Amino acid sequence: MTEDEIKALIREWMAELNLSMVELSRRTGISRNALINYFNRGRSMPLRVLIDIMQELGGKVEVGP
Repeated sequence: MTEDEIKALIREWMAELNLSMVELSRRTGISRNALINYFNRGRSMPLRVLIDIMQELGGKVEVGP
């Protein structure tokens, strides 16, 4: 998956959970501005941030070839 596809999937899950960026920020400890930069301004999302977000949404991150 590309980073853009991952971000789109996260947005879908957030919508299904009725979870705003503000609430995701509160739950993960990632600033709202940082989340906006990752999702809306094309900033690359570090793996640690992706893991934190996925854990909060009930998903998991698998790394492999």
